[in-house]
Amino acid sequence: MESFIQRLDRILKAHFPKSVPMLEPFVPPTKIGGRILWTGFDRMDEHERVRLVFDALKEDLSSKDFERLSVILPYTPREYQLWREEHEHEQDDNKKALAKAK
Repeated sequence: MESFIQRLDRILKAHFPKSVPMLEPFVPPTKIGGRILWTGFDRMDEHERVRLVFDALKEDLSSKDFERLSVILPYTPREYQLWREEHEHEQDDNKKALAKAK
């Protein structure tokens, strides 16, 4: 039997071909969220992307399962790469600051 995360992954891939869903349990563990990377989000604003993702999920999930969703952030692959690079630099800066404080 497929898990809720596996089912979300399958639904997202069906609605957004060649996408990369990155889903994980949230706190509380009954909630699921994450990211979806898809080149089709290019030239869409943030609100349009979120609406598209949640409309697709709402179409295939019961209302009870839909309530289990937290947030699924839509990115293009390039945007996600830039986001990761930015956050890696922040983590490096935090590590340096912690090392100086010791």
